[in-house]
Amino acid sequence: MAKKKSLLEWNVGKHLEVVTAEGGRNYYVVPEGEDMGGHLESIKAHANVEGWGVMERDGDLLIPTYAYDRILVATLPGSSPVPTLRCQRCGHAWHPRSHAAPERCPGCNSPYWNKPRKR
Repeated sequence: MAKKKSLLEWNVGKHLEVVTAEGGRNYYVVPEGEDMGGHLESIKAHANVEGWGVMERDGDLLIPTYAYDRILVATLPGSSPVPTLRCQRCGHAWHPRSHAAPERCPGCNSPYWNKPRKR
């Protein structure tokens, strides 16, 4: 049985079409029937958990370019992915730009994003 290729190995030599959807966001178009080397379901699941807005159009799957690129970089050997943070006030999930603790939640702007609300 052949070993499943990593997402990075699958991506080598691939050129996914890029489209701009409403709101000006760029998306990679994954053609209908393409399973991305067996990684499509895990990418969809990861994107949905993060709230990245994977869409379908005419049977094709549209994955935000920033989401796919982030998943791809996380698969690089020796990479240290930045963890997903979640605001304990509003529930917003995001990936910080660096490993430093953010000052505020980008969703609700609360400086207490990492402290549970007292009731």
